[in-house]
Amino acid sequence: MSVATTANVQLMNDDGWAQQIAARLALDLHTLLGAKNRSVSLALSGGSTPEPVYSALAAMDLPWDCICILQVDERVVPMNDPRSNAAMIRRAMAPALERGARGLWMDSVLDDFAAAKAYARTIARWLPLDIVVLGMGDDGHTASLFPGDGLTGSTAYVVDVSSKGSREARLSLGPSVLLHADTTHLIARGASKAAALNRLYANDGTLEETPARLTCRSVVAGESKGGVSTLWVDVALDAAAKRLRH
Repeated sequence: MSVATTANVQLMNDDGWAQQIAARLALDLHTLLGAKNRSVSLALSGGSTPEPVYSALAAMDLPWDCICILQVDERVVPMNDPRSNAAMIRRAMAPALERGARGLWMDSVLDDFAAAKAYARTIARWLPLDIVVLGMGDDGHTASLFPGDGLTGSTAYVVDVSSKGSREARLSLGPSVLLHADTTHLIARGASKAAALNRLYANDGTLEETPARLTCRSVVAGESKGGVSTLWVDVALDAAAKRLRH
C-alpha cells in the first residue's frame, strides 16, 4: 500500500508545547461547533504524554456543555488503578467536566468482548468522530492497535486487544473509526520515535507494521478518506519530520 504524505506537520515548542497543542484543539473545537451547530465529540488517548495537553485544554474557556469526551483506548484495569486511562483523562479534564462536558467511559470491568460491544453502542451516535487525539509508540502503535496483533483490518467500532507478555488486555477504537474521524492530531515526542516516524509516511509498508499509518489522509484499503491530520513532533524528531514536508 502506497501512502502519500498529507499530514500537516507542526513543530512543538521546547517550552509550552502542551499549551500550543491545547490552543490548536480549542480552535478546532470552536470551528467545529460553529460549523456543525450541534455538540461535538473529542476522543482522547491515554498515556503519560498527552496529560499536560488535556490539563491545558480543560482550563480554557470553551462551551464545554456542547462537548462530549470519549476514550480512544483503555487498559482492562479497575477505574481507580493508576494505569487507567479513564482515571487520567477524568483527572486532567476535571475543570471541563465540572463545567458541563459529558464523559463517556469504557467499562473495563466487563468481559473484554462485552465491553467492546457496549462501547461500540455508546459511540455509534457520535460517528464519525469530530476530533481524535492520538499518540505513537516507539513500535509505531497508535491507540491500542499494536503491530502484529492483526487488528488493523477490523471493521468493528471497538476492538478487544488481547494481553501479550507484560501488556494488559485493552480496549481500543477500531481502525475504521479512527480513519474516518474529521480531525486527527497525532503527538510524537522523543528521539526514540524516529524509526516509527520514518515508517509512518513511507511509500511502502503496511498498516499492520505501523498502525499509526491510520492517521495518513490518503488512500487506505483502496478508499479515499477525507479529514485533516496534524502530526506534532518535537526538536528530536524534526529532521525526520522535514523529510515529510518535502
